[in-house]
Amino acid sequence: MKKIILFVLAISASATIHAQLFSIGGVDIGYLYLGPKLGMHGAWVSNTQSNFTETKVLWGYQAGVVGKFGITQSISIQPELLFSRKGYRQEANTGIGETRTIANYIGIPILGKIKVVKIGDLTLHGSGGIYTNITTSSKSTYEADQFSEEFVIDRSDYKTVDFGFSFGGGASYELTTGIIVAELTIDHGVVDMYEDNIATENNRNTTVGLSATYLFDIVKFGVKNEPPAE
Repeated sequence: MKKIILFVLAISASATIHAQLFSIGGVDIGYLYLGPKLGMHGAWVSNTQSNFTETKVLWGYQAGVVGKFGITQSISIQPELLFSRKGYRQEANTGIGETRTIANYIGIPILGKIKVVKIGDLTLHGSGGIYTNITTSSKSTYEADQFSEEFVIDRSDYKTVDFGFSFGGGASYELTTGIIVAELTIDHGVVDMYEDNIATENNRNTTVGLSATYLFDIVKFGVKNEPPAE
């Protein structure tokens, strides 16, 4: 994982130095943005409901860094490096007692984005792509009245890699040196997160979330900070 982080930082540093904006037939090509991303989401796992419990949404979050590489004025590719928390809640049908199962992930989504409409400095866009999550830890907590118990789920009981699809849309507002982006995203996993000895049915992650990103315009930022010509 350290190698992945160093690789992303190396690409960012190289892009800061060499990124250039140019035009072909009046169309801007080659723009580059980089910035932080924060968000929250409702998460659940399929086939976790039983005769004695009801599955509820677990509120989670995500944080990380985003790079946006422009192909044309309307189409771009956005790789991300994110830490996220997902899982689900189970509430007893009696109303007494609740179990929260939480998993922490380091993920690398790769999204394609397309502008739908632009009104002044405000742009609406759609997005879609894939994500790969690496599970770093998983635990379960049971609470009932004044009683609370927590235990760590053994790594042999769940899959380390979670893969899935992401799609959504949002709005962005252009500033002098960057863009503020707000998005609604749905992620749906295709991997059964538990080994067969834990559950016989497929248990897949799903999240619906809101996020905010600030993207620095690397090209404009680099040009602005160039030393004056002698």
